[in-house]
Amino acid sequence: MALPPHDFLILYGSQTGQAEGIAGDLQKDLSAAGLNPLLFCMDQFKKFDLTQERLVVIVCSTTGEGDAPDNANRLWRQTKKKTLPSNHFAQLSYTVLGLGDTNYANFCQMGKNWYKRNRVDTCLPVEHLNHTNPASLKDLGATCFYPPGFADDGTGLEIVVEPWRAGLLDALRKRLAELPPAAPAASASEAADPGASSTAAIAAKSAVPVGNAILRLPRLHKLTFDVQLQAPETVDPETEMPTPTTTPYRPAVLTRYRVLTAPSAVKRAIEVELAIGTGTAGHYSPGDAFAVACPNRPSEIDLFLSVSGHAETADHPLSFSGAVPAHLENCRTLREVATSALELRGVPKKAHLRLLAEYCLEAADRSHFLWLSSQQGGNDYTANVRNSTGGLLEILVKCPSCRPPLHVLFTCFAPLQPRFYSACSAARASPGYVRFAFNVVDDISSPDGQAPEDGTTARPGLCTTYFEELCLSLHDVRPADVADMRAKETRGQWVGPATAIKVEDVCTPTALPTDGRLPVRVLCEEHWHDHGQPIIMVGPGTGIAPFIGFLEAREELEQAVRDKALEKWVTAVSRETTSSGFKYVQDALRANATLVSKLLLEEEGSLFVCGSAINMGRRLDEQLETIFMTGAGLSSEDAAIARARLVTEARIKKDLW
Repeated sequence: MALPPHDFLILYGSQTGQAEGIAGDLQKDLSAAGLNPLLFCMDQFKKFDLTQERLVVIVCSTTGEGDAPDNANRLWRQTKKKTLPSNHFAQLSYTVLGLGDTNYANFCQMGKNWYKRNRVDTCLPVEHLNHTNPASLKDLGATCFYPPGFADDGTGLEIVVEPWRAGLLDALRKRLAELPPAAPAASASEAADPGASSTAAIAAKSAVPVGNAILRLPRLHKLTFDVQLQAPETVDPETEMPTPTTTPYRPAVLTRYRVLTAPSAVKRAIEVELAIGTGTAGHYSPGDAFAVACPNRPSEIDLFLSVSGHAETADHPLSFSGAVPAHLENCRTLREVATSALELRGVPKKAHLRLLAEYCLEAADRSHFLWLSSQQGGNDYTANVRNSTGGLLEILVKCPSCRPPLHVLFTCFAPLQPRFYSACSAARASPGYVRFAFNVVDDISSPDGQAPEDGTTARPGLCTTYFEELCLSLHDVRPADVADMRAKETRGQWVGPATAIKVEDVCTPTALPTDGRLPVRVLCEEHWHDHGQPIIMVGPGTGIAPFIGFLEAREELEQAVRDKALEKWVTAVSRETTSSGFKYVQDALRANATLVSKLLLEEEGSLFVCGSAINMGRRLDEQLETIFMTGAGLSSEDAAIARARLVTEARIKKDLW
């Protein structure tokens, strides 16, 4: 069937409706900007022919173990056929927006598949290509005209989606100007948009009047389970919680710790050692990360119970029905849910704020939730929700008329995630043990992690303070004696229990330990294999800790340099005004821009970064493109594409907190 005249296609593959909604919004916004797109679901592939199209925008989610959504599966199977020639889509320009969730394996796999399968490597300068890369053999000749976006539903799709959408219009206009003119727009009677009914339905569902404004809102979240409090029977919170027959966690025992900083230091850095057992249980490689399960803090648990309206019945048994999420399956009471199942500090997604608006008794609270969840309220959402340290719990405290039932409340809080720590030891050097190093975060809302001096309430880091409390247990001191204990500590001196803990005493439990042992697990994904490619390691402060594991597996720093296991060692000192070297690691990277560009772009190297997400990760992202422009002579556009390629190929490894 011949399509009406159009500038380009928007194709979506959607399992739950999120990709469909975003594609519909794109079609509406781009049409309002004067462009002429057609919208199709991928299962309508008989209505279009990509070999005859010149421009396409793909929006696709991922389901299962990195699989295509049901309505995209047939088109994907056709596209990935190995019999297709390498110039199958030679006339096609495209971009991809992938939706995924980092809480699951194979994040954004389908978005990455569409990007890799279609791309042509000539979007990078020829001198920076690796023509032996197996992925390039699958290329079908299409040109990626705009860097792909990979949005994370685990942290909020809008973080990636909204900036990606903001830049898409200019990229489309630029590309359309470079292509031959499209056929003239059809009349209203001729141009019956095959996706119009779908788009109209999306718009109708996402537009809600508030006052004199029509807000564009996310769809109402679909609820899959229900929860009921059972009375009057209670569950003793001191009894052991039931545990799944299979658990990814294994026990570890805190054996000793040492303080790495002087008492006068701005930050308190601690190194802890855990016994994790022998055999396969104790095997790990340099660069591997461990996930530490820690409970929420008691003060925040009490606040959640108060907000729920069920503080008095927090220890009554719960009854679940429907498709219960895995993180709630073994919780017997509301207190157990608040303690170990929900991320009480989590930032709510816009879809959850939209859902909570339905349970506000006061019009002002309802309007507030609707505004924050709307597209028009994006700036306020970023400033007051995304960049706030209070999270959903604080929002509910400020809006007391919002009283959602338990199953809605549980839905709006994300699952409690483990905190990840990279090993700063090597299994071969310390068999059966692993060590972590970290700064104790006294206040997560402070840029340097230190407690506020203005009298406001500090919000200590969840896992670093949990670790420190375990360290206190080795001294058998009361919380009130913490200051005295710290004063007696000696920098660099290991502190352990009177009776040493033997690694062979650590065994696999039948339940998560409740006797003071620390439940941890090793990530299944392996971060690095030494295949001879160069690696660049960036780590300010305690961020250097995981790299000690790399070098311990080889040798100490000086010996590593002599043996050329470590080719170059560059330091930057930010707190010493008399330093004649670099002040920040970004300065050191810029000064070595040519070498960094050569290692990453020509020699297919990897970049490892460990440090603060705000002070290290974000600033490094800002500088990397500048480094490529300076060191490799790339244009700003090619530098952005080069950085996107490193991300897509998982050659930028970050351990940020």
